[in-house]
Amino acid sequence: MLAGRRAIVTGASRGIGLAISKGLAELGASITLLARDSDAMYDNVKNLARQEYQEHKFVTYNLLDLAHGKEPENHSFLLEALNESSILVNCAGTTTNTLLARAPERSIIDTIDTNLVAPIILSKLAIKPFTKIGKSQKSKPVIVNVSSVLSFTGFSSPGTTVYAASKAGLLGFTKSLANELRGSIRINSVLPALVKETDMGKKAPAGNSFPVIQMKDAVDNAIELVTDESLNGQDIGS
Repeated sequence: MLAGRRAIVTGASRGIGLAISKGLAELGASITLLARDSDAMYDNVKNLARQEYQEHKFVTYNLLDLAHGKEPENHSFLLEALNESSILVNCAGTTTNTLLARAPERSIIDTIDTNLVAPIILSKLAIKPFTKIGKSQKSKPVIVNVSSVLSFTGFSSPGTTVYAASKAGLLGFTKSLANELRGSIRINSVLPALVKETDMGKKAPAGNSFPVIQMKDAVDNAIELVTDESLNGQDIGS
């Protein structure tokens, strides 16, 4: 289904990002993993489904550098990956896990920069190469942003105020950019509930009322947003 296409997935060293990478690889896409942990990605690349036409690789990159306007030595590898790709999944995310009154200002800024500013800048960098590659392939390029049900529902969990704000911003950005690009690139959001298998899921306070889903459900929703050509400016919650 995705043979001949390359996908960049951020936050792909573990958790939802890695699971989405595996799902896209199983559908035939070549994958570029992007995260800070090069050792984890080195192992992850070897464990992705692979046919003879698939070439998987990884780029070690700190998205806070991107959000802060820095261009580290490996920035050229990021640009090269974008030039080769027609799928971008913005999945990297972090949370303070601290009540707002106690949250250090630096952790607030880093959460917003990782969850919102970095995906915005990555999407900006993707527009030109995605538009170009979209003219030479049948399927439209697509960006999928991993937001959260916290972005628009009444569910809450102590210590997630900044996280919720960043994910709400990402949802608004998705819908606005979809309108701005007028279908030349599809832009969608997946809004998973709490996934217990992730680091954030394991740290969630016991006894909270936050809805829980399986990793497979979050991955299936993300893949639907990638593969269903009729979906643009849409969000799928879990």
